[in-house]
Amino acid sequence: MDIMGAGDLIDRGSQFYRLHLTAVLKIVTLNLAAGLVATAVETLAVWLYPNGSTVATIASVVASVVAIAVGVIAFTMLVRLVTNGIKGPTTTKTGFQASLERFWPTTFGVVGSGVLIFLGLVAFILPGVVFWTWFAFVPVVAALADASGWRIFSLSRELVAGRFLAILWRLAVPLCFFSLLQLVLVLIAILVLQGGIRGIWSIELMVSGAPLWFLLFVNGTTETVRQLLSPLFTIALTILYLTIKEKGVAHPTN
Repeated sequence: MDIMGAGDLIDRGSQFYRLHLTAVLKIVTLNLAAGLVATAVETLAVWLYPNGSTVATIASVVASVVAIAVGVIAFTMLVRLVTNGIKGPTTTKTGFQASLERFWPTTFGVVGSGVLIFLGLVAFILPGVVFWTWFAFVPVVAALADASGWRIFSLSRELVAGRFLAILWRLAVPLCFFSLLQLVLVLIAILVLQGGIRGIWSIELMVSGAPLWFLLFVNGTTETVRQLLSPLFTIALTILYLTIKEKGVAHPTN
């Protein structure tokens, strides 16, 4: 199969992030704002109601739902940005308004594929891996293709047909690499910043009795690093989608 390898995807994804840093950071800022608000609400809820509360639960759920909705919009904006950056400035419509047009199909794709993958993992690890490979492109297809409902799942499977192991490898390696990078940078950020503030070099994550400012600081730092690095895998996934589509299955885009 004449498509770029896993290492090339990591390199191309990182390179795209650097070359389009300003545009990517604008999208990240949108997602980060919603993520930080949700993190703050959840942290406050746990701190104020350590034994649980209906009010705290509702507040956390509402904040999470809003953050997910903003995340879907940001994801669509990023996928379309990558598509235009690679294939040319007139390939697809971009921006907030264009992302709203694909909001519900993309939301359905994100939630639906997530549920299927989760059920596969719960049933047994192997079905989860199979579902993840089959439906990894569902959110990207939903963000770009002129399709909706279960049709986007079929389109994703068509991309994987006949090259399952090759796609699995090209999905797993970038995901593991970027996830490990994210974990390392989160730990470094907490160690350095905590050491500078408190003069100690131990990690205290959600320690019983920790002050509110410390919980907000740790969770906010973790969320910020996560949001700054999360576009890397999305970019690599979109590049892989575009590459496969050029070599085989073609989907109409809008």
